[in-house]
Amino acid sequence: MRQRIVLVTLVLIWEAAFGQSRPARKGQTSRPFSSGPCRPAESSFDQTARATGGQVYRLRPSEMDKMGVVMQARLANDSDTVLLANGALGRGEAREFGVPLDSTVTKLILAITVECKAAIQVWRPSGEAVGAGGAAGMENTELIAGRILTVQAPEAGPWRVQISGWGAFSVDARVVSAISFDRFAFVRRGGRPGHEGLFPIPGEPLAGQQHMGEAEPDGPVRSPRFLLVSEAGDPIRWVTLAPGHPDAAAGDFVGVMDLPAEPFRVALEGTDERGLTARRVFQRLFHLKTIEVTANARENVAAGATAAVSFTVRNLGPPGRFRVVIVDTLGLMKGADAPVVDLATGAAVSVEAEVAVPAGARAGTDLLVIATATSTTDPQSTNGATAALTVGP
Repeated sequence: MRQRIVLVTLVLIWEAAFGQSRPARKGQTSRPFSSGPCRPAESSFDQTARATGGQVYRLRPSEMDKMGVVMQARLANDSDTVLLANGALGRGEAREFGVPLDSTVTKLILAITVECKAAIQVWRPSGEAVGAGGAAGMENTELIAGRILTVQAPEAGPWRVQISGWGAFSVDARVVSAISFDRFAFVRRGGRPGHEGLFPIPGEPLAGQQHMGEAEPDGPVRSPRFLLVSEAGDPIRWVTLAPGHPDAAAGDFVGVMDLPAEPFRVALEGTDERGLTARRVFQRLFHLKTIEVTANARENVAAGATAAVSFTVRNLGPPGRFRVVIVDTLGLMKGADAPVVDLATGAAVSVEAEVAVPAGARAGTDLLVIATATSTTDPQSTNGATAALTVGP
């Protein structure tokens, strides 16, 4: 069974605050609370949810009985993404999205949020609107700041979604289907002599470089090709990934990609046996980075020993100050040198931490040491790497 980790953030909008005013502090004028769902969530919630393919739900206490529907929609581990779009609407703005369903789809889940919802409308391929009451085989849940629609055995073809209102929005269309796109990674050639292959790069791709991508589509999709899409779900450019790379597994598609400066996702698009469009989106949102973190190789550590693990942090962007955090999966870390470093453009620094392995640690135990470097002035300027250690005899 496929397992996914999906972030669901619930922001409770207390009814007691609706229509009331926030008490004014000294020197400030009183201003009213935004009413209804029109109250922004913490930016960190939105940022983390967008990066991981999750959603922020703004719920009032009166909607708590609908939390089960929200969780059920978000935690469907056997589903694949067809559309994932995040952005913001201006006042009175409307946006429309296409949701192509191929003939292998047996279930459709539409989870849509709008900070200040005016309307969320859905149309079948026939052009018939799906009303608030739903229909046979449908479960429709209306939220003050969203709508969740689950459709069993949906009609194949192009569905449409239109949202209107203002503020932050998220449109997530997922399906249960025989076609999936579970794995994509930026890779490079590596490994020991005789064991070479393609391995994921550490952290996020770096700006100013070409990168090799490796994709693994699955199921009866014909003529698969790959598209980069924006965070808002708009197409950016097609990229060429092809099967048959000597270092890739059979069925994987590999190619060198020119990457956009804006955040992006990777989408698979092909056709089914009937010639209908089959689209799947890899949920992770990628950002080009100007800070690089690499693990200096160390593969084995003895039980009872204290091992030094080092990482190199290199700044490819403007001069800046970076905080370096190093943690391990077993909580053995004794500390790290240089938690804050100043780096000029092109400069690099080695950061080291010590891992004290218990004498009773079992041989073969895996230990991951993770280093993350983040700008002290721009939280979006961050990158990381992982060192994998194995406890030896």
